[in-house]
Amino acid sequence: MINKIGITLIALFAFGTYSTNYSQTERYSIQYIQYYDYLRKEITKRDYKFHPYRAEAALERQVYGFIPYWVHSWGYTPPRWDLVSTIAYFGVDADSSGSLTTLHGWPVWDLINDAHANGVEVDLVCCFFDWDGSQVHYLLNTPTARRNLITNLINQVEAGNADGINIDFELPALGDATPLMNFMCELSESLQARIPGAKLSIDVPAVDWRGTFLLDDLAPCCDIFFIMGYDYHWSAAPTTGPVAPLDDPGETYDISYTLDHYTSLGSGVREKLILGLPLYGFDWLCSGTSRGASTTGSGDAIFYYEAIADTFTYGHYFDWNAPAPWYLYGSYHQVWYDDTMSLGPKYQFILDENLLGVGFWALGYDDGNTEIWDQIESYFATASTDTAETLIIEDEEPGFSITGSWNHSTEYGGWDGDYYYTSTTFQGDSAFFRPNIPVTDYWEIYTWYVEGSNRAVNAKYIVSSPDTQDIFTIDQTVNGSIWNLLGTYLLTEGADNFVVITDVGAEESKVVIADAVMFVRTSGLEVENKNSIIPDKLEITCYPNPFNAIVHIRIAEVRALHVTLPHYKATSPQIEIYNINGRLVSTIEDVSMTGRDAYPYRGEGNWTHQPVNASTHLLSFTWQPLPSIPSGVYLIRAKVNQEAISKKVIYLK
Repeated sequence: MINKIGITLIALFAFGTYSTNYSQTERYSIQYIQYYDYLRKEITKRDYKFHPYRAEAALERQVYGFIPYWVHSWGYTPPRWDLVSTIAYFGVDADSSGSLTTLHGWPVWDLINDAHANGVEVDLVCCFFDWDGSQVHYLLNTPTARRNLITNLINQVEAGNADGINIDFELPALGDATPLMNFMCELSESLQARIPGAKLSIDVPAVDWRGTFLLDDLAPCCDIFFIMGYDYHWSAAPTTGPVAPLDDPGETYDISYTLDHYTSLGSGVREKLILGLPLYGFDWLCSGTSRGASTTGSGDAIFYYEAIADTFTYGHYFDWNAPAPWYLYGSYHQVWYDDTMSLGPKYQFILDENLLGVGFWALGYDDGNTEIWDQIESYFATASTDTAETLIIEDEEPGFSITGSWNHSTEYGGWDGDYYYTSTTFQGDSAFFRPNIPVTDYWEIYTWYVEGSNRAVNAKYIVSSPDTQDIFTIDQTVNGSIWNLLGTYLLTEGADNFVVITDVGAEESKVVIADAVMFVRTSGLEVENKNSIIPDKLEITCYPNPFNAIVHIRIAEVRALHVTLPHYKATSPQIEIYNINGRLVSTIEDVSMTGRDAYPYRGEGNWTHQPVNASTHLLSFTWQPLPSIPSGVYLIRAKVNQEAISKKVIYLK
């Protein structure tokens, strides 16, 4: 937990005086760290492929994405230009005299022209990193230096045909709130005089330790306030924890605190706020295996796509208080980051609070993975497609992405004439199939691949939704070039559901195929030429049914299904209860096969559980609804590894 330290504002009457008496809880921002890391050539990227794809969606909120100059050097462009309002090129460097010391390739005409061709605006970011604030203080309080910087910035905006300026000063000195306001207003006035309609934005910290970002005073001259809603646990944090907690009871400072603080400054602030979110995390060496462990060194930043790839080796946990995923490796490393499951609630927070939009540090860290972009569309845009009963995600089409080393083939038998394959000799390669589900409902999921004698008999499949993770091993030597049924799942509306095909754990010196995955709403058309790979083994009994107080749930034939998978956490039995509208009401998960005193459950109701009976192979539970739960029809769903079975029950009070 971050300890709250109060700040005393000191009135400064003498020109040229500044104070460095700021809170020791302040921290270098991720922009600051990665800027200097790249200068030292310490930012590297793993091999990956971008998969730009075209679609048409109408944004209903602003989407503001930073593209650092090092990301531009990787050849990155957003895969969904229709889901971006503004890109901010990071950036050009200022000094205390108002000179621009380094332009970092600006103007970047390929990026600028591509953005404008797609109707996306381009902002030029002005960076000034000065931790004690003395140099920023001199700039803000020296009229000639201010005028020099304003002239130089507008000249560069004109030279690059940009649409606006973003100011990233880290950080003005204590007491420089008024000089900062004066500078921003002078910049705004000069910018409008030379480029009418150009926009001006400023980056503001998650916690304004020095009291210099008074947004009510800045509002008349700024179009956008970009909240850096991250680094609550930062590189040099004393303990491990979430980078961007939303409304976390274990934290003093979180996104909810930040918004409350800034919106309390004035009525004209909220509609100009963009909440910046992280596409990165931190890897800390620490003292233990639990959240809040003491760190034993500075954390290393890790990109979104790297963290996602690592979870196929180490598995991951999910902290529901943050919310945030994290994983462990070694003795001891904790890696905390954000993924679509943790970003979703933050997107909903933006909508609920009626903010201007969402932003990201930084585009490119997503590796162009479609799950990020499909989720942005589901929250912030009008859907680009009509409601469909059948969705097919195939290679090199929207919704498909890969990590690692894959090869393309046009061998006969592939869906639509082609497919991807990877060797299992060097493992860690994964293919993602992420549909944009139009409506929450039960969907059958099928896979298509080309069989062969050199295929793996244990290609690993993962079916994931916000409340489900099932794991399969599929024999790809047989049943090729037909639709193979994986199972029926409750999938939620949007882009939070996906299927992964990976070679992790597969037999060596073989090949794993990634071709196509089909999602069929259970009320949709019957699938012809299909095969069920997974046999029905589980049996579930619920009694009494109807029930009025407690329902007993028994799962039979658990013995043959419970196995230990080394790379995943969600392998133990799990029970989920849904209402008739498909909302998850309660769940109990990670249940021991032999019994224990405590086990995690969440939602509405109380659970008990008995271990597997050695002779009958029965696993038994009871669920007692809370008084607030209404009478009605409920669906009880049991899962053990790749097996899932459901039973309807009626609750009568």
